[in-house]
Amino acid sequence: MEIAERTSNGVAVIEIKNPELNYSLCHEFQRQVTEILDSQNVHSLVVNLKHVVFLDSMGIGTLITLRNRLLKDGGAVVLCELTDQIKRVMDISSLNKVFNLYDAEAEALEALEQ
Repeated sequence: MEIAERTSNGVAVIEIKNPELNYSLCHEFQRQVTEILDSQNVHSLVVNLKHVVFLDSMGIGTLITLRNRLLKDGGAVVLCELTDQIKRVMDISSLNKVFNLYDAEAEALEALEQ
């Protein structure tokens, strides 16, 4: 699973480089993100999905697991730069009510700072 990551002021930005977040990649993705959360004192997470065109139920479950972990400590997970396919998945599954969705990464970061 290829990701790009940077952390600043307790917020990690994770850009998923793979076109899919599915069953075969979710465990590795969650492991990588968990390491970042644990080692860098992260309280909130921006997940940039601009390269992702396929998200299955395991991918959704992984995002929810990360959200729940940070939420219990007062943090948040927000999603940004969703492709049209992923926007449809979020709308159909009503996850647009669970996650805050932003068009741009800078917008997502600004929202977490408020």
